[in-house]
Amino acid sequence: MVNSVVPPNYCIINAPRAQGKGGGVALIYRSYLKVVTLSLKSYTSFESLYVALTVGSSTYKLLVIYRPPTSSMATFLDEFSSLLADIVSSPCEILISGDFNIHVDDNSAPFSAAFLSLLDSFGLVQHIDGPTHQYNHTLDLLISRQESRLISNVSVIDPLLSDHFALLATLSISVPSHTHQKTRTIRSFKSVNIAQLCNDIQNSDLSSAIPTSLSDYFQLFKSTLYTLLDKHAPAKNVSCSDKVQKPFITPEIIKAKRVRCRLERIYRRSKSTPDLQNFKAQGRLVSKLITEARRNYYKNLITNSASKPRKLWSALNGILHRSAASILPTFSFSESLAASL
Repeated sequence: MVNSVVPPNYCIINAPRAQGKGGGVALIYRSYLKVVTLSLKSYTSFESLYVALTVGSSTYKLLVIYRPPTSSMATFLDEFSSLLADIVSSPCEILISGDFNIHVDDNSAPFSAAFLSLLDSFGLVQHIDGPTHQYNHTLDLLISRQESRLISNVSVIDPLLSDHFALLATLSISVPSHTHQKTRTIRSFKSVNIAQLCNDIQNSDLSSAIPTSLSDYFQLFKSTLYTLLDKHAPAKNVSCSDKVQKPFITPEIIKAKRVRCRLERIYRRSKSTPDLQNFKAQGRLVSKLITEARRNYYKNLITNSASKPRKLWSALNGILHRSAASILPTFSFSESLAASL
């Protein structure tokens, strides 16, 4: 019965009301998308459906809400606050939508200001600013993180199917961030045959030429060695990641990591048990220093932001790597996009 309302090449996930008539929430999506239902606690003041949508290598959490107008608003604020506390810590993008039956367009309406303040305290923002009901109130909402650029081009239309209007929005799918690469020029000195190099030096102009001045001999010495170096250890370009240093990495940690690398090289040459023990002990020391430095850094960051909800959620987004990623510009034709890039 439910599948009869789904267009071709679409699927539906629904959460019907357990008792009574009507109610329930559902999500209709393209059949080629990967959508998985996530579990939630049972709430008495609203109905919900929580899913994870995977597009490429990115995952988005979608929460669909329906609050019946007869449910207790005080209970709803308490339960919805508990729900947000559970889901906002996820590093994924979050999109919340549904019929909340709250007049958010009227700050004088009961609990309207309290609901918007609750969203703000969790670092969330409501995007609908026009009426979504035939009686000109904003009841149906679209919510995301304050720093997110997931939602754009929001509009409300009346499809003449219900007393509620339809919400339309464009979702900008983020491009996975790529590690910056830098190019380095290296030479493989370990592969140099010392005997052949010495022989080439003896047969070069350095052994036979008679210097007329110090500067001329220096130039001959320099050019000869560079030529032989290119022969025995030719330069080649390699790409490596240009990682940004973490803010909690101290000079003490950098020094300890250098010692660890040196002990590792010693062990790999000797393969002895004492050298292995020294290497492992230094590795444990580095790990301990990084753990303590990271803990102190984030503890101070959260403590200093405790009285500022916006700054606090911004700090948590950074800790959980939820900073907004680069978004591809919108183009009507792929040729224009390629030319722009």
